[in-house]
Amino acid sequence: TRDDVMSVEHAGQHSLEPEVQMERDSPSLGSHPLLDELRGVLRRLKCTPQPIRDGHDHLVPFCESLEAVFRSGLKHPNSWFGLNKQDYWAWIEPLQDYYFNEKQNPLLRDVVTAVASSTKLRTLQAKGRCFLRIALCQKLLSVPIEHLAKNERLTNYWYHSGSIISSPALRELLMGLLFEVTELDFELEVDNSSFLDETWIIPVFLPRKLPPIKTLDMKVGYADRRAVIVLVEKGSLADKAGVEVGDVLDELCGEPVYDSTHGKLKQILLTKTVDATELTVVKKHLPDGSPFYPILKRELQLQNQSLPASPENPLLLHRRPSRVVQTHGESTDYSIVYLGKVEGIRKEPTQDVIDAAVSWVLTTTERSQEIIFKINQSEVSLCPLQKEPLLQLPYSALRGCGRGLMHQTCMVLMVLSEASSEEKQFSIYVCETPSIELAQAICTHIAQGFNRTVKLKDETPNPT
Repeated sequence: TRDDVMSVEHAGQHSLEPEVQMERDSPSLGSHPLLDELRGVLRRLKCTPQPIRDGHDHLVPFCESLEAVFRSGLKHPNSWFGLNKQDYWAWIEPLQDYYFNEKQNPLLRDVVTAVASSTKLRTLQAKGRCFLRIALCQKLLSVPIEHLAKNERLTNYWYHSGSIISSPALRELLMGLLFEVTELDFELEVDNSSFLDETWIIPVFLPRKLPPIKTLDMKVGYADRRAVIVLVEKGSLADKAGVEVGDVLDELCGEPVYDSTHGKLKQILLTKTVDATELTVVKKHLPDGSPFYPILKRELQLQNQSLPASPENPLLLHRRPSRVVQTHGESTDYSIVYLGKVEGIRKEPTQDVIDAAVSWVLTTTERSQEIIFKINQSEVSLCPLQKEPLLQLPYSALRGCGRGLMHQTCMVLMVLSEASSEEKQFSIYVCETPSIELAQAICTHIAQGFNRTVKLKDETPNPT
């Protein structure tokens, strides 16, 4: 990948000579690309105010990097022809059973027990992600790796030789980074975990206590095993409690309603003899007013509609003021973060090149920059706050746009560089968004604008 990268320009920094830039930012010998990425995201986290809470701009990329490290080189033992693949939680949960004669970490045992017994966590991915979130708050992240490393045979059973966790040298580098993580204070929601099997983003949960009722004053529809509220009677208790059409009913009288039926909901209300009817709903909007994608797609399924291809579709737009997305006539402004750009790429911008560029910028960027990403009918622009645009181009000048596969909150713009040489060279601008869904929405918005421009060009009459 580095043969294709000639120079790197960071947000807020001037370009250095290619050789100098490479020498300064190259990772240490014997390192690993995933560790370099983790180090880069960690560096940005350490420059932000603490405690770190859900909604932090760099939290999702950080969690994605952690998960990638835990999954790197992971084997899939006890799987049948690759089916029923395991995840890192599969070795974390039984880990302390292998060390019953040794002094165990009581806090780790309590966390593992709490995650394993949660009725909201149904998959290995959801349980592993919940464990990582709690471990960040409790400063326990290095403990399971320390336990695993004590047993070389067990380590080799779960991880391929040379992987980050099985290699003593790479594991030492990882433990150093995890020690730095303990210097950060995390205050993350650990109870609102119902959607961790789908996304790292934690939605808004609304717990409500109503007077005892025997029937729901709202109707639900089922999409992908979730109970989506499709009707709320005006003036009803649920309406007064803030329940809206499009929200998801998560719990009723303390029982999860995932994969339930209308009959089970009625049975819960009839059999539960309580002084109040407790329910928990997951709101369809995030705190900034933008839609929570896992709920949005279910709401559209119930309406027999496909997911819109662009945020220009009103169904995808937030229905209340948002600090992230602002619409002005035919122009849409997205508040995101500019990380930097990679110049001098001689290969066509394929997905591998995009991932390499995102990885490089995440590894080396020290200072990010808040910008307004403007998209209108004819062009796109990257505009720092109260400064001249970093980039302003018509759709016809764009080579493309895309997202990183490993860091899906990062989106890129690919531009053909203005070079005097006959050889084509590209520049990739890397930005970070608050959520995977927003990154996807921006890319589809650009794609639709590009397609519209091409269509108009084709329809323009030829004067000859």
